[in-house]
Amino acid sequence: MAIGVVLVLAATGAMLAALIVLALASASHRGAATKQGALPLLAVTCTIMALLG
Repeated sequence: MAIGVVLVLAATGAMLAALIVLALASASHRGAATKQGALPLLAVTCTIMALLG
């Protein structure tokens, strides 16, 4: 189970990093970056909540 959690957090963390870079690089792409990062943010949140609960 631990390796699966690491993989989920690494993959979604990379997506969130892309969100931050895209949002900071161009103001016109912030809407697209927000849409792109919503699901990975939800996945990270749910994964952390599952680990703590």
